[in-house]
Amino acid sequence: MTSKKILFLLRSAPYAGSKAYETLESLLVAAVFDQEVSVLFADDGVYQLLNEQDPSGIGTRSVGAGLKALSTYDVERVYASTQSLEERDVSITDIELPVDTLNAAQISTLIAAQDAVISG
Repeated sequence: MTSKKILFLLRSAPYAGSKAYETLESLLVAAVFDQEVSVLFADDGVYQLLNEQDPSGIGTRSVGAGLKALSTYDVERVYASTQSLEERDVSITDIELPVDTLNAAQISTLIAAQDAVISG
């Protein structure tokens, strides 16, 4: 099977339904099948990156725990939208894992280089 470049564009807040967690699970499955996976956090998706999330009060699983597994699955291309971080007053020091920040032009270039983009 030929490897495909797949970008997962995570735009949903971490606990506004199951979309964020389900997209993260899909990303990990693609990585298991040796696809060239990248992930971009944009819009409210940047909130998924925040340190010390504790969703136990709402009875759901932590998105942060899944994010920590990215390196285990060899997902090393992790990006965040500079504009989204700034608009939501999220600092790099508030973020759970290492990310590269991208401006709008860099995001366009990243998207254009993919075989598929999955938004969640």
